[in-house]
Amino acid sequence: MAWRIWWRNFLAWRKYGTASTLLNFGEPVFELLAFGFGLGAFIFLDRDVSYLVFLAPGLLASLAMTAASWDMAFCVHERMHTSGVYEAMVTAPVAAEDIVGGEMLWEATRSLFYGLLFMLALMALKLITSPLAIAMLPLLFLLGLIFGPPAMVVALLAKTNEHMFFYFTLCLTPMFFFSGIYFPTDRMPAVAQMAVEILPLSHAVRLARHLTLSVPCEVLYELAWLFGWLAVSLLLPVRFLRKRLSC
Repeated sequence: MAWRIWWRNFLAWRKYGTASTLLNFGEPVFELLAFGFGLGAFIFLDRDVSYLVFLAPGLLASLAMTAASWDMAFCVHERMHTSGVYEAMVTAPVAAEDIVGGEMLWEATRSLFYGLLFMLALMALKLITSPLAIAMLPLLFLLGLIFGPPAMVVALLAKTNEHMFFYFTLCLTPMFFFSGIYFPTDRMPAVAQMAVEILPLSHAVRLARHLTLSVPCEVLYELAWLFGWLAVSLLLPVRFLRKRLSC
């Protein structure tokens, strides 16, 4: 039944797909232009790559995070608190597990689709040089699975749309700025490096640079952290959705 939820979301997305694609594709492009071509002209790294090339894989990884998180949060909140879609679903032979599974698959698909578009743009600009870049596609899908469930829990708990901005501002924004997208984290203080190491996006960024630029990294270590976060993310949404639907 999860695939039926996925199909329902796809049919709904077709009505606003063009605008959604432009927004999710446009934001990292503007960031690449402003920071890569603009600020990058004044930044020189002690590495064999330019700042523009250093920045691109991090933006690609972060795109999967933002695409899954924002859409999951606002769409789930609307379906739970406004339109009553979830209440209608459970009157049919659809369980809470099916709803959560369908939503996760849909957000992972969105992360993969928008990430693929941005990756093609990076390839056109010759900012991706490694043949391993094809492995970015399953990584983008995995990141959608990781970041979708926490956003779903926030949406189920939030009483208004405004309450969800606490999650975006206090969790996603610091992760975006301190996960190594804009600067190497190995130059941060030791305590800050330990804190950054907990963030799933930091491991995704390192893997993205490895796959697109052949930058060395401990692949199994990074994957272990990401799958660990996936396991944690999967624990809560079904429980909270069941509780909300039983109220």
